[in-house]
Amino acid sequence: MPVAKGKLGNRVVTVLRDTGCNGVVIKKSLVSIDCFLDDYQTCVLADGSSVKVPIAIITIDSPYYQGEVKAWCMEQPLYDVIIGNIDGAREPYDPDISPSVSVVTRQQAKKRDNPYPKLKVPGSIKDVSLEDIEYEQQSDASLSKLRQYVAEGRNFEKTNGTKVNYILKKKLMYREFMSPKVENGKLFRQLVVPEVYRSDVMKLAHESLMAGHMATRRTVYRVLSEFYWPGVESDVKRYCQSCDICQRTVPKGKQVRAPLGKTPIIDVPFRRVAVDIVGPLVPVTDKGNRYILTLVDYATRYPEGVALPSIETERVAEALIDIFCRVGFPREMLTDMGAQFTSNLMSERLCAERPRDWDKYLGPALFAYREVPQESVLFSPFELVYGWPVRGPMTILKELWTREITDPEVRSTYEYVINLRERLESTCELVKQNLEKASRKQSRIYKKVTFKKDEGRSKGIGATTY
Repeated sequence: MPVAKGKLGNRVVTVLRDTGCNGVVIKKSLVSIDCFLDDYQTCVLADGSSVKVPIAIITIDSPYYQGEVKAWCMEQPLYDVIIGNIDGAREPYDPDISPSVSVVTRQQAKKRDNPYPKLKVPGSIKDVSLEDIEYEQQSDASLSKLRQYVAEGRNFEKTNGTKVNYILKKKLMYREFMSPKVENGKLFRQLVVPEVYRSDVMKLAHESLMAGHMATRRTVYRVLSEFYWPGVESDVKRYCQSCDICQRTVPKGKQVRAPLGKTPIIDVPFRRVAVDIVGPLVPVTDKGNRYILTLVDYATRYPEGVALPSIETERVAEALIDIFCRVGFPREMLTDMGAQFTSNLMSERLCAERPRDWDKYLGPALFAYREVPQESVLFSPFELVYGWPVRGPMTILKELWTREITDPEVRSTYEYVINLRERLESTCELVKQNLEKASRKQSRIYKKVTFKKDEGRSKGIGATTY
């Protein structure tokens, strides 16, 4: 039935477009006294009966008619206004739905004024010039030793093969770091950050849209991937410990230790995956989402996540198919095994920081997890899946500050594929070795702590805190 909202003065009314009527009918109680004419007309009803009704001049604004018109005033019509076949009336199938005609509710007005919610991001990074960084590096008292190392050309090398060197490049001071224990001996060229800019670096590394409020160790890695200053690890630790979101979502209470089982090491990406559903989350987002379907690959630790409004079998299956279309079908799929990844990162931190639209920030949160190396494999999930480290916010910040963008080496498609395959094969072999080492280390730590705890109980001593 062609029924719409319209306006009679400042009053919202329901309007029916009736092609079986030859005039306009209005509810009498809606018409002000000064609008009535000293005239009556006989109106023939649908059942054949006739009734004498007063006439009024009204101004109607509706999708079917706009303007001034004579109307029959009845006590109880089916709708507030009935528009028949009068001059200027639009057909029932062709209403004018422009905002100036249609009645707009408060919720519709809010959506019209804000058609798409903006992502909430921290304030922009300071606009810093090369001259600003050069001046601060030369005048910062905390960098005096580093300036001395540069002047003397001193190089440092440890017995484990770690090499550190301080250099000047385009009048800016860098620290070159290489260790066989860090990303297979990759050379890091870190910009030395003066004290005045350190808070900006830590804010971007921990609180930004794609940082994910990671723990201290991962935030330290993110900073050290492109930047350095004396005492960087202590500064980052204090910064993370003082973060409001992290303090409100850190696990509290006694953590129960489950029996430690041995998981087989998987060396093929997405052969075995862990799938879990987190939720229901509070509050429900504006899109109605209240669950997160998560999938984590055992070999690369690469996570996937999909926000869902409900968890019917068909809906979950469609979300899994969408993921499998990108990564392929796994041979093994373990369920209810991914909560250790999602519980704090997703359900607590996302909802605490972005209560009504956490689903919009799910992608950036996944990026933050994929970008940093995992302790067990010592590589980032991005690098294990794609073969190259991802270009993230810290790299972009360094490029903006130094105006230095490295041109990629041009290769043919064949050379690229061969290089990528060799790189992935060598990386997977290193990952397998690292996983075996991590498994042995975790087993030793677990047995040591458990032994102390059991020994303390047998002697009547309280449980050991860990």
